[in-house]
Amino acid sequence: MLKRIYRNLAHRYFKSTTTLYKGWVLNKSKKLNITLLLNLSNYIDFLIYKNGLFEEHVIENIRYFFTKQEISLFVDIGSNIGQMSLFVAKNFPHVKVLSYEAVRSNYIQQHASMLINNLNYDLNNLAISDNNKPLKIYMPKYMANVNLGKFNSGMASIVLDEFRDKDNVIEVPSVVLGPVLEKQILNLNDKFVFFKIDVEGAELMVLNGLISFLKIYGKVIIIIEFLFEKDLATYVAAKDLLLSLGFKMYDKDRNIVRTKETWFGKNDDFIFIKD
Repeated sequence: MLKRIYRNLAHRYFKSTTTLYKGWVLNKSKKLNITLLLNLSNYIDFLIYKNGLFEEHVIENIRYFFTKQEISLFVDIGSNIGQMSLFVAKNFPHVKVLSYEAVRSNYIQQHASMLINNLNYDLNNLAISDNNKPLKIYMPKYMANVNLGKFNSGMASIVLDEFRDKDNVIEVPSVVLGPVLEKQILNLNDKFVFFKIDVEGAELMVLNGLISFLKIYGKVIIIIEFLFEKDLATYVAAKDLLLSLGFKMYDKDRNIVRTKETWFGKNDDFIFIKD
């Protein structure tokens, strides 16, 4: 029933009312091998429409590790409209996908794309935290000189700064993920668990809630966005936490990080591996 509704919307409304730079489209990405419901007034959606994907280096690393290693579980924390979750579910169907997105409009859009692609993975409209209290999340501002002047739904954050709107706040249920994953350990068969974490300032909170799982499970790969330039102390604490748990740190090109100069003051994605 829901599939028919989404398809009817796509054919009767989205296609008939869109223009190149504004509105809704169904877009088949050959690079991802999936069809995405995209809103071209949104920055991330627009880049996927233009380039076939967003954050190519993250997709490339997912493809690399999922080809080279035995991965049994993909945990997408801060999944936005679902590009990474959909990519894994479609192209690596043997891998279980857990997807978490706090912003409900992103969650709904991702759910639509999941149905359009005839996929069925564990998608949750939840924030991930180190406690089970609801989180206040500030939505991003529309800014003419940032993100091509488009709204960027991926910038919703627990951090209030010049890019977020103090008057546009949502409250989202949260969950501590470590205990949730511990219940699934017996089904993982000692294969890798792969995390993608992109939560705009809540990375340390997410990791603190994962400590119990990361301590007891031996094979984990994490690709995580660290904004050292923005909040050095928080991200150094997050980095040090992972290193203390036995992880090795790599840059996004999979080169091992040996010196402080490699990461200090940079905003980038980094890879942490424990095996």
